[in-house]
Amino acid sequence: MEVYNNTLGITNRLASADLRMEDLLQGQFENQASLALFNGMAMVNLQLFLYQINKKYVYAYDIENRALNKH
Repeated sequence: MEVYNNTLGITNRLASADLRMEDLLQGQFENQASLALFNGMAMVNLQLFLYQINKKYVYAYDIENRALNKH
């Protein structure tokens, strides 16, 4: 995951973090409420974060299957 700042047409990378789905799911299994990112500079709600990730992939999968079923 990366965070960028785009000001006056200049883009700077502010932070980056490597996230593994296994770690996110383990946190969910352990009922972890939030996840600290970028050395504590940002906190995210773990359940909502996983929901957004899954929503993106389920939506992409659904679109792909609809395209395949039209033929």
